[in-house]
Amino acid sequence: KHKPTGVHKYLAQFIKDINHLQAHGLLIVKQTFSICIKSICDRPARALLKSIKGHGGYWACERWQIRGERVERRTEYPVDNSVAERTDESFRQNYRMLNII
Repeated sequence: KHKPTGVHKYLAQFIKDINHLQAHGLLIVKQTFSICIKSICDRPARALLKSIKGHGGYWACERWQIRGERVERRTEYPVDNSVAERTDESFRQNYRMLNII
């Protein structure tokens, strides 16, 4: 058995439906409810959903757009003021790029 390569096609309809519900709300018996999705995932699942490397990868940092360095058999991410923060928009852009390919 192998690891999944991506979940974007699998989740495409779910994402489309949730985006619609977040924009328009959910109407039940003439009452509209706001929709907010929150989830809890382990680290490998978050990496898969965010299309980033796993926890030991060089580009695995979820917070910063930085390449890690191997130091004594572990990966460290030396953050300074020049490092860009990963944002919701940067993850969305990555998702859009995956859909183009």
